[in-house]
Amino acid sequence: MFFLPYLRETTDIYSAFTEFEKKYDCPGKKYFFGHFWDTKTISVDPDAVDLSKINLNFFDRVFTGHFHVPTTDLNAKVVYLGTLLNKKFNETGKKGCWILDTDKNSLEFIENPYSPEFITTIDTNLMLNLETLNSNAYYRVYTSPENVIEITKLLGSTKGFELLTKNNEENETQISILNIEKRNSSSLKEYILNNAGLYLPEGVSLEEFKTVGEHFMVNL
Repeated sequence: MFFLPYLRETTDIYSAFTEFEKKYDCPGKKYFFGHFWDTKTISVDPDAVDLSKINLNFFDRVFTGHFHVPTTDLNAKVVYLGTLLNKKFNETGKKGCWILDTDKNSLEFIENPYSPEFITTIDTNLMLNLETLNSNAYYRVYTSPENVIEITKLLGSTKGFELLTKNNEENETQISILNIEKRNSSSLKEYILNNAGLYLPEGVSLEEFKTVGEHFMVNL
């Protein structure tokens, strides 16, 4: 097993591969693990590695990181492991972990059934399709100010959410709700309440709004 720590300079990565090949041409299967992506995946990234400059035949498999989408071809020489779960709003698809059988040089992908979804929608769609509400999801909802309280209540059982609403005549959009997830301590909630600029819908008091749950409207 060959492991390469994160290196910022691609020239250092090429040099490391050369050193591996020169010093460690050991018998048996050889597997490489490193944190980078190649130019074929993200061609515009100046930090991407040109794998054509590396003797990939020295290794039985090359496992790479940084790119969050896992490889689907289980027979590929270069394999992106991907992330264990979706992490942000521009990520979708299956995530999970891998089993490498070194005797057979074979891979098995194990999907993570708990990987959350990241859903962007508008308030009217959400209220009309309550049966599709996913408790294992993060929501980004574009909403009218008059629907803020209702949407907040609807999303109280989800992983987390943010509401974006028009807050002035110029139609500027701001993040108006921040969900404090269940893992966060009460001290963090108090910090947000004490330090964030609260922006409440017209006619709604702070005490009334705080009864909704662990969600606080903040002016970021």
